[in-house]
Amino acid sequence: MKMTAPVLAMALVAWSAAEADEATDSSCVSAAVGRIPGIPGTTINRTQVSNSARIAGTPDDHFARNVVISVHSESGDAAYVFLCNAEPGKKIVLRLLGIW
Repeated sequence: MKMTAPVLAMALVAWSAAEADEATDSSCVSAAVGRIPGIPGTTINRTQVSNSARIAGTPDDHFARNVVISVHSESGDAAYVFLCNAEPGKKIVLRLLGIW
């Protein structure tokens, strides 16, 4: 019985962290979609968010996410790749890494 409270507390902390990650991921995707050029007829096929690999010359950043937005338009398919830094309490910072 004495172990129930600590186990419940740990489960609550893990659930809160997962919920915070989902909110961060959603914020990064929304910001990235807003940066894609508004070409008529463009549709978003897929969005993908993953933890960012460490980039040489930058400190280890636990808030960085890679965001890939795959789009289709009349001229063809493309994937916009962004680095998103969504540190709590700060403005989201996006950096376009490339278009493939």
